[in-house]
Amino acid sequence: MKRKGRKPKVSVVVPVYNSERTIEKCLLSILDQTYPDYEVVVAYTRSPDRTLKIIKKVMKKDDRVRMVKCKVRGRGAARNTCIEGARTDILVWTDADCEVPRDWVERMVAPILVDDEDVVQGNESSAGGGLWPTLSQRAGQRHLDVHMKKKGYIDHLDTKNFAVKSSVLDDVGGFNGVMRSNEDFEFKVRLTKNMYKIRYLSKVKVVHHHRKTLKALLYQKYEQGYWTSVTYNLHKNFFDNEDKEETVVQPLYLSYYVTAPFKLVRFIFTYGFMDGLFVTLTCMCIAAGTLTAKPKMNEILARMKKEGY
Repeated sequence: MKRKGRKPKVSVVVPVYNSERTIEKCLLSILDQTYPDYEVVVAYTRSPDRTLKIIKKVMKKDDRVRMVKCKVRGRGAARNTCIEGARTDILVWTDADCEVPRDWVERMVAPILVDDEDVVQGNESSAGGGLWPTLSQRAGQRHLDVHMKKKGYIDHLDTKNFAVKSSVLDDVGGFNGVMRSNEDFEFKVRLTKNMYKIRYLSKVKVVHHHRKTLKALLYQKYEQGYWTSVTYNLHKNFFDNEDKEETVVQPLYLSYYVTAPFKLVRFIFTYGFMDGLFVTLTCMCIAAGTLTAKPKMNEILARMKKEGY
C-alpha cells in the first residue's frame, strides 16, 4: 500500500463503554490531529452513565465523528462493530481511557503508507494517579520489552494504540466477538499464525488512564487470566508446538509454578519489593481466572464455534 501524493483518508476507531470520565478528552485529542483527512468512528455500548450525552455533544461540534451502536456487550464485539462502521482502508485504534498526541495518526500510519507494513503497534505512558497505576504502567512496559524483536518489530498487540490495514482484518477475520477481555491477544495469535509481522513504534505514545484502585486492577487481571485460558484452548496446538515461550500463557503450564518462586526472588532484587508485590498479586488473579474458566471451557468453545470464531 505504498502511496505517493495525497494522503488517503483513514478511520480512527474508539470502542466506548462507561467512559464518562475520559471520553471527552479522548475525542478532543483525536480531533486535534495534524493528519489531513480522517473520520472518527465511536462504537458505543449502552452505558448507565453520561457517556452517550458526551459523545453527542462532541458530534454536534464536529461532523467527522460518527457513532455506531454495539448490539452485543463485550470488547471483541465492540471492536468488530468499529470495523463494520469504518469506511477506509486503514484503521487506527485507541481506547476511550486514552488521550493521543497531535501527530499520532500521522506517525502511526506512516509505516503503512511508506513501508507497506500491515500492522503497527505504538506505546503508552501513564496519566498518573497514584501507586497502583504507576506499578501497572511499569509492569506493562516490562511486558513490551520482553516481546521486542529485532529490526523494529514486536510480538505483542495492544488495541489502545495500533493501526492496521482493513485487508488484514478481512484476512484473519477481525476480533473474536465472544471474548470480553484479551481479545487483542487472541487477535495477535491469529496474526502470527498467518505470518503477519507487527511494526513497533516505541516513541509514539498515547496517555493511558489506568484503573485507579488495586481492586479494579486485580479484577482486570482476573478477566485477562480467564480469557487467556480460553485463547490457549482455542489455539492449543499452536502454543504447545510453536509458541510455548509466550509469557502470557506460561501460567497455564505446571513448569511455571515450579520455577516461579525463584524468579520472584530475582525479580524483587532487580525491580524492588513493591513491583514484586504487584506482580505476585496480579499473577494470583490471573491464575484464579484460568481456574474459573476451566469448568466452562467446553461451553465457551462450543459457542465460539457456533458463532464462527
